[in-house]
Amino acid sequence: MKKFLLSVATVVVASAAFSADQFYVIMKDGSVESYPTDKVDSLSFDDPQIAKIMGFNDMAAEIVKLKERVEALEAGMGTVFYGGKTNVSVVAGEEYFVRHPSVDFSFKVKSVKGGYLTKDQVVEIEIEGNIFTMSDAGAVFLMWTEEDGFRMVNMVEAKENAKDIVMYLACFTSTADYTITSPTEHSSLVANGALESKFLKRH
Repeated sequence: MKKFLLSVATVVVASAAFSADQFYVIMKDGSVESYPTDKVDSLSFDDPQIAKIMGFNDMAAEIVKLKERVEALEAGMGTVFYGGKTNVSVVAGEEYFVRHPSVDFSFKVKSVKGGYLTKDQVVEIEIEGNIFTMSDAGAVFLMWTEEDGFRMVNMVEAKENAKDIVMYLACFTSTADYTITSPTEHSSLVANGALESKFLKRH
């Protein structure tokens, strides 16, 4: 029984790797037999309970669809920062993807001004149609909670809610303009349990 189910799992993976309109059976000698999915109703095997696996084709089709969605996402989002980059120097007009343990999201950079030398950087970003201003003169920390969504907070609130901070503008600690950084790059936030964010550039 267990051995058969493991074989079925292998078949599922194989079907996702080949064609959505064919059902594949991997034989013990390593050969592969295929049948049109519209001809196969179910799988069955000899067992005291006469067990029958129903809906296999539906499951295989869903796996293929999932694989196609993943490939489409990968095609639309180039991974510029290999190995898990925890900061990015953003450019106006570009779009970036953020992966945080609590939330994954994209943001587009609407405008940038100021610089790290004069410590007056301002970065305007757009998330889900909402504009947020990350400013050295105001709030530089972006927080996300399931209850309130995204909002900008100052240092005091960021330290109190370190686990909810998803990124910040590194005005004073960066030697490059418009550096957006993971909260784990800030020692005070780390001490309060900050979680790491990783950045990808979309194009």
